[in-house]
Amino acid sequence: EINALAMEALLNFFYTGELELSQENIESVFWAIDYMRLEPLLDICIEYIRDSLDPSNCLQYYVMAEMVQFSSPRSDGFKKAASALIVREIVTISECEDFLNLNVEFISKILMWSNHAANAEAMYMTILKWVGHDEENRRQFLCNLLQMLPIDAIKFEFYDTTMKNEELLQRDPKSISWLLDTFGNRIPALFACQNTASSLFIADRWSRKRCFHVNIQNPTPLALGRRPKMSHMSAVSHKEQIYLLCGSRTYKSYRLNDPQGSWTDCELDLKFGIYNAGCIVLGDDLFVIGGSDWTDDAFGDNSVMKFNFGSGRKEVLPGMVQDRTLPGVAVYANSVYAVCGDEESSIERFDPREGQWRLIEQDGTSLIGQCCSATVADYLYACDVDYGAIERFDFRAYEWEGISDLPSSTRKAYWITSVGDDLYGAVGGCIFKYDVAADQWNPFCSGMDIKRPIIVPWF
Repeated sequence: EINALAMEALLNFFYTGELELSQENIESVFWAIDYMRLEPLLDICIEYIRDSLDPSNCLQYYVMAEMVQFSSPRSDGFKKAASALIVREIVTISECEDFLNLNVEFISKILMWSNHAANAEAMYMTILKWVGHDEENRRQFLCNLLQMLPIDAIKFEFYDTTMKNEELLQRDPKSISWLLDTFGNRIPALFACQNTASSLFIADRWSRKRCFHVNIQNPTPLALGRRPKMSHMSAVSHKEQIYLLCGSRTYKSYRLNDPQGSWTDCELDLKFGIYNAGCIVLGDDLFVIGGSDWTDDAFGDNSVMKFNFGSGRKEVLPGMVQDRTLPGVAVYANSVYAVCGDEESSIERFDPREGQWRLIEQDGTSLIGQCCSATVADYLYACDVDYGAIERFDFRAYEWEGISDLPSSTRKAYWITSVGDDLYGAVGGCIFKYDVAADQWNPFCSGMDIKRPIIVPWF
């Protein structure tokens, strides 16, 4: 449809040979010429637009030039000039309604134009402004847009003071992961986390029964003698030694010195009065996470303590977002994860480089309650210690999916751990190995007098 302004300008051109353009009629004339396919006149419009190009109209004019039915050297040159101006003045342009109403494809195009620009930090703020304008529908695009930023042009100080505390990013699990992984790589690795175990240690969490050593290559249980008296304890391994800690009604922790079953009170003095805590080792650091306080019957705790095996230094860390009793704890990509715990079905992440807990996924799993966890490849597995139900969290897709439960047991006692790329599960005194391709648990070894197992990798 050609309106009166465009018709007047075109009729005047046909009679006088002059095309009179103004800010009032340029858009109408432009679309009329495009509709009538008057290519020579389109070049005249392009020249006028180019001469009047400024931050207030460059976005609108670029969109117009993109939508014409044919291109010309002048229109291509104009689009190049307009795109350069959009990138240069993105902070001003992002304030206008036209920008906020762009679709994600056009926002991606702007980011591609600025791939090597010096205003990467401004582009970051622009992404947040566009997504925040309609967060419910646009949050799904946030992480992909962030990945298009020229990261090397963003200073670490900008990340530390602005990006890591941005609430919009904290509401999107994929963006949080991208943020920490991207900027964490700029810092020398603080921790080494290599699972070099070749066997398993298994004990009874509740009663003072015999412990066992199971070699992965020759899975015949080797009895180690009885463990020290403590219940509801946690177990970890570090440099070929097993540690038992955080038991009910005891302040002591113990170290297994040799395969013959010689235990020593190692006096770690971690989290007095706490039992059913989640314990995990990252490098030379032991993290003691959550639990219950038997000194005053408090149920659920969000406190976290770190103990360094090398220096013997203890440190109280920032607490978790939520209280957790016997959460599943695991390590992935140099970060510590806490999963579930009584009445909880969420995941929290602690990156030592950032120094605080972040809730990265909430209510995505059907598991609610005390559990144990292990990581294999890009998956975090969580197992209900009472019922054997297992689900896994895919770090790449950031979603939960179910796998086969551990074989049922009348004792209602389960635990999982990983060695290398393999997942193992204990059901009472039997150990099973998970076949990923078949999604089934195969018998690995049995014959151990254990009712409520805890199983960890060993040397």
